[in-house]
Amino acid sequence: MTSDWYARSLKKMEHFAFFIAIVGTALLLVNAGWRTAVGFLCGAVMSHFNFGLWKRVVASVGEPGGGDSNTALVGLRYLLIGGAVFAIIKVLDVSALAVLVGLLVTVVAAIAEILRQWIRGELS
Repeated sequence: MTSDWYARSLKKMEHFAFFIAIVGTALLLVNAGWRTAVGFLCGAVMSHFNFGLWKRVVASVGEPGGGDSNTALVGLRYLLIGGAVFAIIKVLDVSALAVLVGLLVTVVAAIAEILRQWIRGELS
């Protein structure tokens, strides 16, 4: 497993997450209304930013000089996400479930990438 493999996997996960967010938002817009779709999309956007923070933290591990300055946000991100979820639910009057499902978009994207590699025989 090389750094090229790692970079390709991250890129594929981002593509999967984008696809899942767009399709999920469109399906919810048609089936559940615009408030639920916007709640899901807000959760997906927060999920994407959390994924980006994790990528920066992982990239800074082992670097001389203490790594990335954003690592201080790692411990606070759940408080920030919780506050954002609360605000979205109260301001937009959306279902908490829609926002929470949106927060799982990158988890589903990671599982999709694992399955893609397994099917293609790239995992060993």
